[in-house]
Amino acid sequence: MPPLFENADYISWFPNLIRFNNTTSLGIPSYYVQSVLGKNRGKDVVSSDVETQTLYRDSQGLPGIVSAKGGLQFKDTRINGQEAALSHMLQGHAEKQGDVYTASSDPSRPVLERQGFELHHLRTAFTFGPDPVRTGTFEITAKSGPDNPISIALWCHRPFSVFKIDETAPETFDLPTAHYCLWTVDGAKSSVIDMRRYRTRALAGDIPLKVNLGDFNTYKVVMRTDGFDCYLNGALVQSAKLPSYPAISSVVTTDDRTVFVKIVNMTARENMVELFLDCDVESDYEVDILTGEGPDATNTFENPAAVSAVTKSLTGAGARFTYSALPYSLNILRLIKKQVHMV
Repeated sequence: MPPLFENADYISWFPNLIRFNNTTSLGIPSYYVQSVLGKNRGKDVVSSDVETQTLYRDSQGLPGIVSAKGGLQFKDTRINGQEAALSHMLQGHAEKQGDVYTASSDPSRPVLERQGFELHHLRTAFTFGPDPVRTGTFEITAKSGPDNPISIALWCHRPFSVFKIDETAPETFDLPTAHYCLWTVDGAKSSVIDMRRYRTRALAGDIPLKVNLGDFNTYKVVMRTDGFDCYLNGALVQSAKLPSYPAISSVVTTDDRTVFVKIVNMTARENMVELFLDCDVESDYEVDILTGEGPDATNTFENPAAVSAVTKSLTGAGARFTYSALPYSLNILRLIKKQVHMV
């Protein structure tokens, strides 16, 4: 959860739940999420199942190449079949002679292991192409040497900085601040990981792969909306899926009188959600809805309620009924249990 208060004229980090200036205050969308969940807690969490489609993380960024030390050489870099120029030197330097780039580590740059980063072993890192890509192919011919694994970086980008201790510091795009997926070939195996700043997670199990890193080999990756395929010298080596999440998620709580059904629609379209309950409820019900114009919608001093909760009274609830969940919305349905009258 973000910190609580933020003076709009003196920001030590961002975001904060409540922003204020000399005359007014506003809550960010997360404030309204916490508020609406807090007033619809219920007493008990009951089991519930959701059948929905799977969404994969929307990934876009620049492709690149990374190595553990200097001496990496690369050439013939292509994105979607078109020649792609070197665009960023995130770590180390690369000099071109003829059609071959040779990478060297940069002693003037901070050594990552001294900063406590998990990927302290990476000494050179470069990206290619002017524009971020979501899908397509990236191909590069490269060689290094013994004990110098070669890694292909995908969707490399600098994420939005959530915490900014020094607002005057320039924005940087370097290895410690980048997000990317990494396919690594170390001469004995192939591995794929997801890198989120300082945290890594494996996207698939390691695959045994014997290859001479001292020879020029062609590395090719096919990027899809749900993952990527890794090819070495034209042969498929490994495939990986991107992190995923459900399109619709739900939690159900109850108290003596009410069933609280909390539904989150993570998609860009309205979804008809069919509910099956194990108890009878009254036809009339209320719903708190929190939504905005898109996933990046926020509140400002000019429009402080752009993303805020509204309450609607609806009818048609029952043991089985359908509810329409707006795009990118949190919905909390308050269903009143039918009372059983003993005769």
